[in-house]
Amino acid sequence: MKKRNGFTFVELLVVMAITGIIFAVTAVTYSGVTKSSRDARRKSDLESIRQALELCRSYSGSYPLTVTGGGAITCNAVTYMTVIPVDPKDQTPYSYVPAGTPPTSYTLSATLESTGDVDYPTYTVINP
Repeated sequence: MKKRNGFTFVELLVVMAITGIIFAVTAVTYSGVTKSSRDARRKSDLESIRQALELCRSYSGSYPLTVTGGGAITCNAVTYMTVIPVDPKDQTPYSYVPAGTPPTSYTLSATLESTGDVDYPTYTVINP
């Protein structure tokens, strides 16, 4: 009887199917992890901005009128944050809405991606 070397077509199909399933599971898991990672970054960015805004208010007595991503938080010639972070996915600025004249409160928010996050769809800092 003649000995055959190599794999049969069915064996190759089984290996390809298993590889495809593993790839699909990995891709879905990776997507979820990257969304969660960007959401954690958004929350950290908002906390950093909030801290700079509080320092600004304690020094000048009010919050700034505008906070623009990529710019700085400066009050009375003192800089509290040199570069305001932007959204890690699309580089858009976070939402800052001051209230009052001069501003005595504000709303700072970001849109989250991960539906599993308790703060989904937005994470908001409201300061009285």
